[in-house]
Amino acid sequence: MDDKEVWLGEKSDPKGGKVMTVRLTGIARRAIPPNRAKEWKPFVAGGVSQRISCAQNHRFRPRADAAVADRGVLGLACPESLDGVPFSPLVLDRDGNLLRLGLSEDEKYRVRIRLNEVAPEMVRAVLLYEDRHFYRHPGVNPLSLLRASAGMLGGARRMGGSTITMQVARLRLGLSTTTLSGKFAQMARALQYEYHYGKGEILEAYFNLAPYGGNIEGVGAAARIYFRTTSGRLTRTESLALAVVPQNPVRRSPLNGPDFEAARARMQMLADAEDAPGGGQGATASFGASGFALGRALPPLRVYGPARLPFGAPHVSSETLPLSRGGEPVRTCIDSGLQRLMERAVTGFAARGRRYGSLRFPLSISHQDFTFTRADGRCLTA
Repeated sequence: MDDKEVWLGEKSDPKGGKVMTVRLTGIARRAIPPNRAKEWKPFVAGGVSQRISCAQNHRFRPRADAAVADRGVLGLACPESLDGVPFSPLVLDRDGNLLRLGLSEDEKYRVRIRLNEVAPEMVRAVLLYEDRHFYRHPGVNPLSLLRASAGMLGGARRMGGSTITMQVARLRLGLSTTTLSGKFAQMARALQYEYHYGKGEILEAYFNLAPYGGNIEGVGAAARIYFRTTSGRLTRTESLALAVVPQNPVRRSPLNGPDFEAARARMQMLADAEDAPGGGQGATASFGASGFALGRALPPLRVYGPARLPFGAPHVSSETLPLSRGGEPVRTCIDSGLQRLMERAVTGFAARGRRYGSLRFPLSISHQDFTFTRADGRCLTA
């Protein structure tokens, strides 16, 4: 059998049900639910060889035979998505709270997340701000490019014409888009991404690669560092604030970026106009530079920084951090609340012992990291 030949078959799952299976010999294997099997029949009728991509958002699309597709620009080698991207190691407690977050191999804070782990408010904010027509264009939006070009020629505030797919191409492939040739290369790569990947995969790549100031990349790391939460628990206010950062991560950094509050105010007005009756008819006007000129204050937002990242159960988290590979976290059975209670109790006990000259027990305590050791040097607990 040719390694590009595709055929359908059935197999029983452990529960006794049946699933339709598509097998690409020597390439991959995909399972299709029975209610989607009918969509595949035309693709293999007559023994025609097909190359099939299974998108994460479950949009199953046929691809032309490799021998034919490789003749065009879209059939060139599949561009890289998240394969090979280094992610930060992290250690979590039993409830999923962060104990420790490390740097990736390229010295970034970058937490691997899936699209279904991003809060709907965050997805909506990014699509509203970056690419309203993401699900309707093939990777490049000519109208947005024309509008941005016309605005710049007319002296208006600079507006980006890049789609989310174009941004993924630039971020992942390291493209320089300051020249006309670089911009055309970015658009060509965006078309390739749309050809080889589904919309869900592209959006997931964006949420893992977008810059959020300093060495923080991806909404997973941004949520953990700036708001001490996960990407799935971001509130509307936090989502709107983060959505504006990637366009200018230096000046819009949530940590004292000079343009952060102004950009956040414009985004808040844009979102409010979109939610108002009439659905965004006044969004363009609201997106001006007037900020909150109507006198309504921005919702409060408490922002943290990398220097205030948690470092819980230091001994255990230090020992287990190297076990986190490929962005997969190490999950411990530590109860963070009980851990903090124990640390305070032992610290208080040590302080009372010093008041009386010494401790009764052969126990030494490092107050910097709360590592407890016996007099003989053996570790008791973290």
